[in-house]
Amino acid sequence: MSPMVTPHAPLRRILLLVGLCALAACSGEAESQHQHDRNVGPILASTWPLTTLARELLGPESAVECLLAPGQDPAHWTPSPTDLEGLTRARAVLVNGAGLETWLMTANLAPTRLVRVSKGFAGSWIEHKGQLQHSHGARGAHDHVGFDPHVWMDPLLALEQARALQEQALLRGWVTAETVQPKAAALEVRLRELDGLWAQLAEALQGRTLLANHDAYAYPARRHGIAIQVFDADPEKSLDATRLQELAAAQQTSGANIMLFEASPDARLAHQLKVDLGLTPFVLSPAEAPSDLDFIDSMGRELKALIAQLPNSLAK
Repeated sequence: MSPMVTPHAPLRRILLLVGLCALAACSGEAESQHQHDRNVGPILASTWPLTTLARELLGPESAVECLLAPGQDPAHWTPSPTDLEGLTRARAVLVNGAGLETWLMTANLAPTRLVRVSKGFAGSWIEHKGQLQHSHGARGAHDHVGFDPHVWMDPLLALEQARALQEQALLRGWVTAETVQPKAAALEVRLRELDGLWAQLAEALQGRTLLANHDAYAYPARRHGIAIQVFDADPEKSLDATRLQELAAAQQTSGANIMLFEASPDARLAHQLKVDLGLTPFVLSPAEAPSDLDFIDSMGRELKALIAQLPNSLAK
């Protein structure tokens, strides 16, 4: 048997250096590809408010897209196989958090793909101590438990979301400080003006209570001391006799003569509210799904209309 031949020391060093160079080249290519993957493709947002914030901060060239179609509810949205493929190819996925995106538990996305914009103020989330049932059309009744995810309804918390997004955009190299700072300043002005409308609403109410068919208004109500009593009324259905009596009792307890709805109530329900109870229904949408207006303009327009209507409504 021939003796084993081993490379001389100089040759071994050369082979080692070649191997290290090859490894470094592969690592460099992998890092380069990783960097490339992080800066191409669309940025996906789980709600219309998040889409608004991202587009305002990052500009039209950032290709921010909303996961939802018009009319879809983010609390019930689940990704299709096509959606899942798009999620894995996205530059990043912006999520509201606070329990809104239940689909995250099964989507199996890499944590580095996610930007959780509400995590930094988790101590300000409102927790539902009991179970609050809510109904809406074909989706039927469901319970709101845990934390209230509608944090963007408070414009100053939406501002905190924007700041978290801005921080991540800088860290990930999507923007530079020079380009994003003026956009952030302009967005802050818009959100503070929206907060001012909530303050005007609180002043116009003069301590009176509003009824609402949804708990989506809890965050601005807390900030501005607005009294809102929630009564589950599906906007797509009329109330039976028992539920009508229950709403009459809630109205008597609260003294309310306006009821907020997240979506336009059915004509039969609107008739019951106005004729049987003397309640004025008013749509103040959480603006969760895409529409012709961004969520700041949408909410601002509806708040202005509500404030303008209050003197006549409260006089009844």
